Amino acid sequence: MKALSFITIFFVMVFITQVSCSSAKNDNQKTAETIQQSSSQAAIAADVNSATPESSLADPTEVIKKGEKIFKDKGCIVCHQLDTKMIGPSLKEISKAYAGNKENLNSFLKGDSKSIIDPAQHIIMEPQIGITKAMPDTERMAIVEYMISVK
Repeated sequence: MKALSFITIFFVMVFITQVSCSSAKNDNQKTAETIQQSSSQAAIAADVNSATPESSLADPTEVIKKGEKIFKDKGCIVCHQLDTKMIGPSLKEISKAYAGNKENLNSFLKGDSKSIIDPAQHIIMEPQIGITKAMPDTERMAIVEYMISVK
């Protein structure tokens, strides 16, 4: 009798695990689809905005705010704190090193050049370069503007 109860409990646990994993998988797929749709819509909006002459006259404060939001949303803040070196250099260190050289920072984030800050740690940043490289130019440049603005 105890063996039958044990077997029954075992199969119930397996069933619950399968159902919950299946549900989580479906939720992850829906989330991935939502993110993909949002990214596509954002890319289209960025392309439309970049095609208009007014976008070149964008308020620098708004561009910096947008860059800060993207920086935080993409998780960059985990490794790059404001004034403390964590896994990567601090934002203040990055801002100082790339002052007056936004194009070099943009080039680095596109994967076209090496870091000028601690090149030995470049390998740690490589997976994130894939993310920044895939961004629309307007988003990547907003991040650059934000990073350079930190004093």
